[in-house]
Amino acid sequence: MIVLLITILFIIFLLLIFKKSRFNIVYLISSILLSVVAFNFDPIKAYISNGNYTDLYRFYEVLDSTRLLGWEYISNHPDYKSLFIARIYVYLSSFFRINGFLPAITCLIVYGVIFYIIYKFGQKTKCNKSTLILVSLFFLITINFRSVITNIRNPIVFCIFFFLMYIEFVEQKYKLLCWIGYILLCFMHQVALFLIGLRLLMLLYNKYSGKIINIVIILWSFLSQYAIQKVSALTSIPYFKALAMKTQFYSGDVNELRETNLIMIAVIKIILFICLLLYFNYSCNEEIKNKYKKIYEFSLVLICFNIGSYPNYHLFIRLPDLLTYFMLIFIILIFGNKQNNINYNEFKLKKKNFLYGLLVKSEIYFTIIIYFIYYFFSYQYGVLCY
Repeated sequence: MIVLLITILFIIFLLLIFKKSRFNIVYLISSILLSVVAFNFDPIKAYISNGNYTDLYRFYEVLDSTRLLGWEYISNHPDYKSLFIARIYVYLSSFFRINGFLPAITCLIVYGVIFYIIYKFGQKTKCNKSTLILVSLFFLITINFRSVITNIRNPIVFCIFFFLMYIEFVEQKYKLLCWIGYILLCFMHQVALFLIGLRLLMLLYNKYSGKIINIVIILWSFLSQYAIQKVSALTSIPYFKALAMKTQFYSGDVNELRETNLIMIAVIKIILFICLLLYFNYSCNEEIKNKYKKIYEFSLVLICFNIGSYPNYHLFIRLPDLLTYFMLIFIILIFGNKQNNINYNEFKLKKKNFLYGLLVKSEIYFTIIIYFIYYFFSYQYGVLCY
C-alpha cells in the first residue's frame, strides 16, 4: 500500500512540474512505474501469510501448470476452453519465467491506454493543464488498482472496450475494425457480451426510443439471468454454459454477504456521472453536444445498465470502473476549455449556473477523497504486499 501511495504521489508531482505539452512523457513514466508495482505484488504471500486471497493467486497456479503441461492444458481448462483470446493471453504470459509479468503487462495495457486517451483527447479539445491534472488524479484514485492487477481479464475488457468506443464515437474512425474488436472481447471475458449488447441497442437509439431503451435496461437484471440460463440449457456450446455460470456468479446468492462500503462508493460514482451528464447537457454549446452526442447517449445507457445491475452484486460493484473512463471525457469537455460553454462570459455571470458548476467540481473532489480513503485505508489495498 505504501509503495503504491508513494508512486501515485510521485506521478502527481511529475504532473505539477512538467509542461502540458510533455504530459505524454509523464503518462508513459506513470504507466511503467505502476507496472513495476504490479510486477512486485506477491499474491502467494498475501494468501499464505496474511490470508488475503485474490484471483491472481489462481492465475499464478494456471501459469505454472501451463508452463508444465503446455497448450493442451490451457485449452482444456474450464475457465478458458471457450475463450480463445484469454487462452492466448495466458499462454503467451506463461513464456515469461516470472509470474509477475502477467499483472505488470495487464497494468501497462490498462493505464497506458487510458493515459493515452486522456492525452490525445486533451490535445483534441485544447484542454487546460489544471483539468488534465484533475482527470489524471481522478483516474489514478478512483480506479481500483488491486482489481486491475488481480482480476486481469475484466479490467482489460473494460479498458479496450472504452478505447474502441473512443475511436468509433469520438475520433469517428475505423468503425468496422471497432466492431471486430467488440466481438473479439467476448472471447476474453463474458462480460463483453453485455457491453456489445448495449452497443447494439445504440443502433435503435434516438430521441423517441431512447427513454424506452433506458427504462428497459434498468429492468434488464430481472430477465437476464433467466434468459441466459434457458439458452444454456438448450445448447451444448461451452461459451453459453460458461456465460450462465458467470451470470450466476455475478448475481450471487440472495443470502450472500454484500459489502455495504463497496455498494456505497459505486453509488457515489453513479451519482457523480449523472451530475456530469446533466451539467454537460446544460452548459456546453450545441456544436459540442452534437459532436459528442453518441458518447453522451451511450453513457446514459451505461448508467442505466449499472443501476439495473444492482441485483447482480459483483457486476454492480465492478461497472463503476468502466464509468470512470467515460467520465474522463465529460470532465475534460466541461472544464477543460471555456470555449465549450454557452456564451462563457455571460454564463459565468449567472450566479445559479456558476454555482452549479462549482458544485459538480466539488463533487468530483469529494469522490476522489472518498475513494482515496476507502481504497488506501481498507483491505482493498491492504492486501497488497511485496
